[in-house]
Amino acid sequence: MKNEYFLSSMQNEYDCIGIKAEQKCATGEYRTKGWNEVVIQKVDLIIRAIQENKNSWFVHSDVDVQFFNSTKNDLEYHLKNYDTTFQSDGENPNPIACAGFFASKANEKTLKLWKSVKKLCQIKQIDDQTALNICLHHNDFVKWKLLPNEYFSIGNNLNNNSVYRWKPNDDIMLPHNIRVHHANYTEGIQNKIQQLEFVKKQIKTFQQNQAK
Repeated sequence: MKNEYFLSSMQNEYDCIGIKAEQKCATGEYRTKGWNEVVIQKVDLIIRAIQENKNSWFVHSDVDVQFFNSTKNDLEYHLKNYDTTFQSDGENPNPIACAGFFASKANEKTLKLWKSVKKLCQIKQIDDQTALNICLHHNDFVKWKLLPNEYFSIGNNLNNNSVYRWKPNDDIMLPHNIRVHHANYTEGIQNKIQQLEFVKKQIKTFQQNQAK
């Protein structure tokens, strides 16, 4: 995913910084043994990004993401009056911020937010996205919003059906102005890869038809 979809589609807009971390979760599968330790590694990386980019901003992205248009200037625009802005995983009944793709200013407010997320993950043994949304909806210091549907997640199409999991034969309603696709709401690495490939082919077909 990192090489075939994420890095190859990034369009050289960003300096991509990652870390080599010990693989605590042998399978990489959601909520399997070692998953929570991996979650803490991820949150620590976000905290480090905030500490190393003071008075600037950065993008955090999982590797099951692919880009179809430029994003840097647009994300900077969306951050103009906010501390942080997240890809949407749905808005019913409450806005669901995706922890797998977001842009954030590096300031004391976002640092406090992610330290709170880490603490909650450790205490409750829950994933980062669940902890993030609890912290966001119970905070009065971070100004945040969701990104528009062009930063696409299947969660935007679910109409509060949070138990749905995408399967390779399922169709996906894509926005024509798509900038980013995040292969979530599915189970297993192979399903993520198939979702990435499905969306990639759909966008290519749409672009070819537009060119005719």
